[in-house]
Amino acid sequence: MMQSDIKIAITGGIGSGKSTVGRIISDYGYCVFSCDAVYAEIVRQPQFVNMLATEFGKTIRSADGGLDRGELSRLVFSDCKKLKRLNEITHPLIMEKMFSMAKGKGLCFFEVPLLFECDYEDKFDGVIVVLRDREKRIAEVVRRDGLSRQEVCARMCNQFDYDNAEFDGYFVIHNDGTLETLNWQVADLLSEIASKQY
Repeated sequence: MMQSDIKIAITGGIGSGKSTVGRIISDYGYCVFSCDAVYAEIVRQPQFVNMLATEFGKTIRSADGGLDRGELSRLVFSDCKKLKRLNEITHPLIMEKMFSMAKGKGLCFFEVPLLFECDYEDKFDGVIVVLRDREKRIAEVVRRDGLSRQEVCARMCNQFDYDNAEFDGYFVIHNDGTLETLNWQVADLLSEIASKQY
C-alpha cells in the first residue's frame, strides 16, 4: 500500500528520451512535472532575470528585457563555474515549485535532467534512469536543437557520465529501440512501481 505522496524522478543524459518517457507516463494518467517547464515559467519573472543579469552580465538580456536563454546557455556551457552557479541559483527554486505543485497528488513523476549533478536523488522515493546509445543521443540533440555535434559533445562533458555509471537500486529504461518498445518498458515499470511498498 503506497503512502499518500510518492515522488519518482526521471533522469538521463541530454537526448536520452526523458521527456518522451514522461509523456508516456502522463498518458497513463499520472502527474508528471518537468524541471524545464518550471524553469521556463521562472525565467519570465522580471526579478529573476534581474538577478541573473547581476550574476552573469547584461548580455543575457534579450532586446525586450527578458532572458536570452541562448546567450545564457552559451555563457554557462563554456564555463563550469558559471554552470555550477546557475544550477545553485535555479534548482532549489525549481524543486520547491515542483514539490509544491505535487503536494497531495499521490504518486507523481518529475523530469529532473541534473538529478545526479545536483545530488537530488535522495529527495525522491525512486529514480528512473533513461539510458540511450551516445551516438543516438548526439544525433537527436543535433536534430532537435539545431546544435553542432561539437556543441552537443561540450554539453555532454558538463553532465553526469551516464555511459560509465552503475545504477543499482534504480529503475533503468534502455531507450535504444522503437517507440513501441519504449512504451512496453514504461508500462512494465509502472506496474513494478505500483506494486512496491513505499
